Amino acid sequence: MVCSMPSSSTPQARKTTLSSFAPISLRITGLPTAGIPDGSRLSQSRETQGYWQAEAHQQHAVPCHSGNLSAFSTSSTPVTVRPVDMRSARPRILSMKLSILTLLGAYALLLSFPAQAQSQQEMNAQARKDFKKADTELNTVYKKVIALLPDQKSVDLLRKAQRAWVAFRDANAAFHADEMRGGSAAPLLFYGQQTQLTKARLKHLQRYLKDFGDR
Repeated sequence: MVCSMPSSSTPQARKTTLSSFAPISLRITGLPTAGIPDGSRLSQSRETQGYWQAEAHQQHAVPCHSGNLSAFSTSSTPVTVRPVDMRSARPRILSMKLSILTLLGAYALLLSFPAQAQSQQEMNAQARKDFKKADTELNTVYKKVIALLPDQKSVDLLRKAQRAWVAFRDANAAFHADEMRGGSAAPLLFYGQQTQLTKARLKHLQRYLKDFGDR
């Protein structure tokens, strides 16, 4: 920092470089001071238990005038670092993410419906119809895979897996619909999630069918 002197001063005294300031005092809670330079600003440094936040370091100076270098002064306030526990915010963040995903899924379902389905009741009925169609296709492919299995043990294993998957699908659909518990759009979310998972399972079994058919 350079402080300019009046023009009447000697050239040597006209410019004086102030290279040092008052040392910065750190008051830190829960974080070792080693490796933290004076005057540094700490902001959101990740630690194991959460984020660390630091209060801003404040420094001000009175500019030189009338050739009086003593008029320049600095003052500083301690930097206080305090831990912020992010664990308490995680449930709220997760809830917000689930709500956003649910709304996006509902919006995608609305876009997939034909233009003539306008009322909520009609959209719910259309969602149920789409699920029934996907479920019928799944059962058809499932039976074809069963017929191609080499022995009864393989059949029993696939049936056990399919029953477990159906239970998961229905429970997961109920979980998604619970975001709109008691609302008229809850069936829309329920059937929409069932359809999505059923189509994914259908593709999975179709790959099995192709693999067994190629043998």
